[in-house]
Amino acid sequence: MKKLLRSRILIVEDDADTREVLTYALVQDGFDVEGAPDGERALEMMRARRPDLVLLDLWMPRLDGREVMEAMQRDPSLSGVPVVTISASPVETPSAAFAHVQKPFAVAELKEAIRFALVRPVCA
Repeated sequence: MKKLLRSRILIVEDDADTREVLTYALVQDGFDVEGAPDGERALEMMRARRPDLVLLDLWMPRLDGREVMEAMQRDPSLSGVPVVTISASPVETPSAAFAHVQKPFAVAELKEAIRFALVRPVCA
């Protein structure tokens, strides 16, 4: 099982208040958290410092969440990073995502999806 403490999570969310609340909740659980306000900045940050998991809003300016996932899949250094998507719109879980959580959500529900994504078996 993968160690959860100090796992690095990148929160990609254009709403600063939501990013702040999520950062606070995940830091309290021992995660190392960074935040990006849009998809372009998120990809820059991922390439500079690969996260263990990406928490990704689907609807953002510049690059949206689906475009970010497509870019991650094309990049061999990022293609194995698990993604948990979040959105206010009801959508099916994108195929490249581990899970999808619809806003508004309970923080406990989101944390559960994150934990499952971090301990999932890696398939070849």
